[in-house]
Amino acid sequence: MLDHRSDEELLDQYHAGDAEAFRSFYRRHAGRVLGYLQTKGLNAQAAEEVRQEAFLRLHHSIHRYESGRPALPWFFTIVHNCLVDSIRQSQSLMKMKNAWQNKGPETVTVQDHAEDEDPGTAILNSLSAEQRQVVELRVFEEKSFKEMAHTTGKSEVALRKIYERARQKMRGFWNGEDA
Repeated sequence: MLDHRSDEELLDQYHAGDAEAFRSFYRRHAGRVLGYLQTKGLNAQAAEEVRQEAFLRLHHSIHRYESGRPALPWFFTIVHNCLVDSIRQSQSLMKMKNAWQNKGPETVTVQDHAEDEDPGTAILNSLSAEQRQVVELRVFEEKSFKEMAHTTGKSEVALRKIYERARQKMRGFWNGEDA
């Protein structure tokens, strides 16, 4: 269905509680956001994750949208911030992966963080043992969820949930929130 409302009208109406306005805004701009993220160097999977985060942040930030303000520059600021956060998280994960590969998983500790000023190890240490295992299998050993399910005996769905919770916890740690 073609929606002839402007982006500004859609956001105003979404702020007023019109869920269909959000769906229209999403349908109109989801592809554009994905394309933007891929031109910034993200692969398809990472771009999709950042796109989801951007629309989630739009939902959480709609009360900050000022009526009549140009919608796309406001929204793409959110998209850009999500992109930057994703890149920071990836860099942190790469530092953790390097520490893990160089020292072995059993020797990466909080003390390493204090000595090396590497936040990656502190982030990894903020996870539960189960979350850490899933992150190690997924990120460091680059296993698929199917392979992880075979290794751990847990379902793919359960592993995805554990991984997502670990990512949220790492994101919170990175943003300075109490984990």
